Amino acid sequence: MSADNAIPHIDPVEIVESSLNRMFVTVFNNEAARQYFGFARISPFHSHAGLPGWYLWFEEKAGAYGVSITDAAVQYRAADRPIGSSPMAARIAVAYFPDPDETVFDTFSWFEKIARVNDGFDDSGTPTLETRERLPQRYFTVGHIDLLMTGAGDLLSLACTAADEWVDIWPAGLELINPEGRPFQAVRAGARDRSVPGWSLTHILLDRLVSALLHCQQLRVKQVSGYGFAMPEYLIRADGPVEKTSDQPIKGYSLLLIPEFSQAPGDPDDDPAQKLRCWQDALDDTAYPKTRLWKKAWSSSRPEDSQWGSADWWEVENLHFHDHGEHLCACYADR
Repeated sequence: MSADNAIPHIDPVEIVESSLNRMFVTVFNNEAARQYFGFARISPFHSHAGLPGWYLWFEEKAGAYGVSITDAAVQYRAADRPIGSSPMAARIAVAYFPDPDETVFDTFSWFEKIARVNDGFDDSGTPTLETRERLPQRYFTVGHIDLLMTGAGDLLSLACTAADEWVDIWPAGLELINPEGRPFQAVRAGARDRSVPGWSLTHILLDRLVSALLHCQQLRVKQVSGYGFAMPEYLIRADGPVEKTSDQPIKGYSLLLIPEFSQAPGDPDDDPAQKLRCWQDALDDTAYPKTRLWKKAWSSSRPEDSQWGSADWWEVENLHFHDHGEHLCACYADR
C-alpha cells in the first residue's frame, strides 16, 4: 500500500475485513443459508504482512479457493469532507488450489502442479504458512475482486475481473527431471505451459460472495454491467522476467455490480462505479489493461436482461432462511 494512501485513525483493510467476516459469520451460523449459497467450509488466515484472507470450500468443487485482501485505501475527493464519510476501496486476489484428480488440475503450469502435490500443501488442499509466503504471486491466482465500501462496511460497488484463460508460454521450452532422475521435455518450445480457465473459476466464487453480501447486508441490485477486453499471453524465460505478448490476445471479462443504498456517503454526485474504476486503474500490480480500453458488452437494471450468470442476484433480497435443526428451508418472504 502506497504511503500517500495512509489516513490516520482509518484502517481500510480492517473495515473491509470486518465487513466480510460479518458476512461469513452470518452465513456459516445459519445452516439453511450455508447450504443454499453452497459454502462448505471456511478457514481464515493472515499473511506475514498482516493482510487477511480466507480459504473457502464449496460443495461442488473438489479444490479450495483462497481469497486475500492485497491492497486497500481510503478514497476521498476533497480536504473539507470528513474522512469517515469517504468510501474504502480494496482489491481481493482470488486463488484456486485444484485437487489433483480434477480435470482443471492439468490446465495449471508444471511448477504449480508440482507445488500442489508436494508437502507444502496440507490435507485440506491449501498451502502451509511457509509455502503461502514462498509461492510467486501469480501461482494459482485466477482473478480479482475489487470492492468499494462505506466506512461502516456497507457495499457501494463491486467488480470481478479475470482472463478467460491465463496463458503461459515457454519460448525455449521447459525440461524437467522425472521421479526416476531422468530429464524429459515437459513443454516443447513455443508451447503453452498454462491455460487456466480464470473467468469460470473466479465466477463460481463471485456468485456465492455476491449473493451472500446482498443477503447479509439486505441490499437490492440496482445495476449489473459486463465488460470485455483483450488480455496478453505471458512468455516465461528461464533466465529473465515474465514478459507479456499480444501476438494472440486472450479475452478478459469484468462484471460490475451496483447495489441500491438508502444514502450514499459524501457528495451525492459521487459515482461508485467511476470511483471503483479509478481505484482499479491506480493499482500498480495488475495484469489488466486500463478500464478506458474495456468495452461494455451489456448493462441491465432488471434480471431478465442480465447476463453472465448474474440474473439470480435480483432474487436474493427476497430470500428468508429458517434454521430449525433438521427442518431447513430457503423461502421467499412477502414484501
